[in-house]
Amino acid sequence: MVLAEALTIHKSQGATYQNVVLDLSKGPLPTRSSLYVACSRATSADGLFIIKNDAFKPTLPPKPTESISLELIRLESVKLNPVFLHLQDLNKSRMQLISHNVQSLAAHVNQITTGNVYSRSDIFLFNETWITHNHDIQIPDFVEAGRVDVVGNNPKPFGSVCYIYNRVLKDIGSYDVI
Repeated sequence: MVLAEALTIHKSQGATYQNVVLDLSKGPLPTRSSLYVACSRATSADGLFIIKNDAFKPTLPPKPTESISLELIRLESVKLNPVFLHLQDLNKSRMQLISHNVQSLAAHVNQITTGNVYSRSDIFLFNETWITHNHDIQIPDFVEAGRVDVVGNNPKPFGSVCYIYNRVLKDIGSYDVI
């Protein structure tokens, strides 16, 4: 608990509070970034109270030439390139197993199915999948070999699932052999 009659936006940066009162009735209006910092200190919208004067106008969306707009455009153009190029070898003579702490398999399965490292792997072991018994996540050309689900119906940072490439199963006959 922080006992304060008032706290500046700058002083509050980095902290969170259950209740935040933002008084815009006096003094100069904050910039868009300061307004964001002030409003985002509240842990929920229910705990955010804004006192405004008649001169207050919500900030306009950023112009295309502003730094935030340019950064968003740049981020859309950046592609994640894995540094593990040896894992993309097409002429591999060994089985390749990828273990990945995925933090919600359902949310990231599209990134997995389109990645070069994954497409050249034989076995996937995903951890922290957040999957429950209600989730049926299919990965093309792979068979689910085993899984440990989150207990209950609410996804949590728990769970594991193993997939084996169909070609591997054809070669060995059963995943019990692996």
